[in-house]
Amino acid sequence: ELKEFKTLNLEQTEKSVIGTVQKIHITDSILLISDERALFAFDANDGRYLPTIRPGGNGEMEYLNLNTFFVDNKHHVNIVDDVKGRVLTFDINGSFLHSAKWGNDLLRWIQNAEMLNGGDLFCSRYIWNDQNRVYDVM
Repeated sequence: ELKEFKTLNLEQTEKSVIGTVQKIHITDSILLISDERALFAFDANDGRYLPTIRPGGNGEMEYLNLNTFFVDNKHHVNIVDDVKGRVLTFDINGSFLHSAKWGNDLLRWIQNAEMLNGGDLFCSRYIWNDQNRVYDVM
């Protein structure tokens, strides 16, 4: 039973225009929203637009495709890019930390990912993947 809720008006700027929402994650201080092209960050208390982690290209700090994202147990934002076969890690303020090559086959068709308490990554996949795998723990 829902007993209480809060409405948060998000700041509207040219850079904060969100398309079709893919995923939402909220921490104590930041609201993260992904659409089909970028990851947007807003202050979770007042809705202020914060610097966004945007796609760029083939550089180590850039992603080509935003399959999904997850926040790990260190409060780092991790972007899954199946085109590059990489998971890119940023701090909660959007500063690049590192990227790790996981391989295109391992990351292909991931629709959602969440970090489990033990540090494993639980992934759900689009049902039409070529291995007919719907879930994986990596």
